[in-house]
Amino acid sequence: MHKFDYSEIAGTVPADLAGLIREISELKSLECIREDRYGGELEKVRLEALLSSVTCSNRLEGTIAEAGRIRALVLEKAEPSNRDEERIAGYGDALRRVNSDHNRMGMDPRSIASLHRITMSRGPRMGGGFKPGTEEDIESMTAEYSRARAGGAEPLFLIPCAIFDLLSIAPFQTGNEGVARLLTSVLLLNEGFGVCKLFPMEKRFCADPGEYHKAFAMSSEGWKENDWTYVPFIRFFLETLLRCYEESDRRFPLDNGRKVKKNDRVLRAVPSDRPASKNEICSGLPDVSRRTVDATLTKLVADGKIMKKGTFRDAKYVRV
Repeated sequence: MHKFDYSEIAGTVPADLAGLIREISELKSLECIREDRYGGELEKVRLEALLSSVTCSNRLEGTIAEAGRIRALVLEKAEPSNRDEERIAGYGDALRRVNSDHNRMGMDPRSIASLHRITMSRGPRMGGGFKPGTEEDIESMTAEYSRARAGGAEPLFLIPCAIFDLLSIAPFQTGNEGVARLLTSVLLLNEGFGVCKLFPMEKRFCADPGEYHKAFAMSSEGWKENDWTYVPFIRFFLETLLRCYEESDRRFPLDNGRKVKKNDRVLRAVPSDRPASKNEICSGLPDVSRRTVDATLTKLVADGKIMKKGTFRDAKYVRV
């Protein structure tokens, strides 16, 4: 039987993990200022982030639907017409609950069961019931989480450990990964890491699911025999969260605490490591009109600050 023990993160951790924590903390410290400077623009991003999170989370489990239909199911409470749409609508309901009521949830059996129940609520099957033999594990794991957090454990080390354990227990017949992603958002939001409402980690998982599965497999070795390490999964989790903060900093930059002009934001939205289409650049700047983006890109090309590759609809841009 597995013994839940988070003492590994209480001792000396690899230097690169400590470095990731510092980088995340530095960017997190700007969240309140960014909220004050970009309040209206961030509200638009939160809506798109909700849809992106639902889309990517379901895609990770092989459930795909058109963007318009997802919007209708999540925002307009459209009635699902098949099992895939039930999953999408249920996850959307659960995520909306997380975003509005996360402070009433936590790492406890009731919250875990409640999240599963909501994700299943749009279909004929009732959720929230733990598989036989898993409830004791859930109680032991959540109790160890509470003990470690009360003892001052670093939340950014502790959260991925507990999420990894939840996935390893797999307490439900279906929907375990979805519940784990929802609970990740709950725990991050409760610790003040609001970036997941703007740039969801699910989008990063979806972009490179291989890295996620690789990290999980590495930490899984010896888990049942109580001879394992959380480090690979923690490292993956922190790197993903840091990329979310970096995207926030890139799309909504601050200059000595001041809001950056839209033209400068367009420049920063153009990647330097790969070409990006105009649609991709516009999607990253929902508060900037397409006309402004068009004019700015043209000027940036003329000034030699970015390069244009291709023509017309096939055109892509990369920062020099």
